[in-house]
Amino acid sequence: MIKAQFGMFGAYDSLDKIEVKNTQNEAIIVSFKSTQLPPITLFVQTNASTAIISLVRYSDNATIAASLTNTVTDYGTYIRIKYAGETVEKKDEAYYYYKIVCGSETFYTDAFLLKDDVTGLFGVKVTCSDFSIGRKQEYEVDTTNTAYECYIRLFGYNGIEMQNEEDANEEDGEIKPYYTGISMYREFILEAREYIYKFLLSLRTLLVNGSLEVYYGGDTFYDVGDVTTELESASGDFDIVNIRFKFVANNDILTPINTI
Repeated sequence: MIKAQFGMFGAYDSLDKIEVKNTQNEAIIVSFKSTQLPPITLFVQTNASTAIISLVRYSDNATIAASLTNTVTDYGTYIRIKYAGETVEKKDEAYYYYKIVCGSETFYTDAFLLKDDVTGLFGVKVTCSDFSIGRKQEYEVDTTNTAYECYIRLFGYNGIEMQNEEDANEEDGEIKPYYTGISMYREFILEAREYIYKFLLSLRTLLVNGSLEVYYGGDTFYDVGDVTTELESASGDFDIVNIRFKFVANNDILTPINTI
C-alpha cells in the first residue's frame, strides 16, 4: 500500500488507475525531454527491502529499460523507494510509465510523454532541499541529486502585471521618487491534469529552500520566486485542468543604484 508519494505524476496499485486510462485528452499529459527520465518517490507499507523499477512503453507494454537504479530506505513499518531520475540515451517519442515491483506488490505510474522537442511547451525546473509529507512530518523526501523538471501544455499567456515599492518626496506639485523598485509578474494559463496542478501547488513550499527556473518560448527565467498557482477552470471531473500560474523572476526585478 502506498502511504505517501511525491513526483510530477501519480502512482497506483493497478494499471487501470493511471490517468491515461481515464482521459480522452492525451495531449495534456505531462512531458519530459526524450533524454531525461523523471524522478519519483514512494512510501510503501511493506516488508520488502528492495524495489525493481522498469520503464515501460504504454502502447504495447514493452519494457524499454529494466532495473533502473533506485534507493530503498527502511523505516520499520514502511519503506521509502526513491528513483532520482537520470539522463539517458534518447528514447523514441512515445508515452511511457514506470512499473515498480516491491515484494509481492506492483505499482504503476501515470503515463508521461518523452518528447524530442519541448520548445512549444511551458517548462519548470525546481531543485530543493529535503522536505516532508504528513501532519507530523513522518515522510521525508530525499532530494539528493534530484531535479524536478517537466513540460506542460500552454493554453495562453496573459502578459505582465507590475508591482512597485516606492519612497518619494513631493516638490513643486510633483512627486519625485528617491527610491523605487519594480517587479513584474508574468501570468500563464496552463492546460494539464490534476497531478500537475498538485505539483505546481507544492512549489511555494519547495522554494523555501530551493530554486526554480521557468522556460517559455525559448526564454529562460532564472531564480523564480513569489510563485502563485490557482485553479482557472476544470472540466470532466478534473479531466482537464486550466491552471493560472504567476511568478516573478529575478531578471524581471529592477531597482536603482544610489550613488549618494
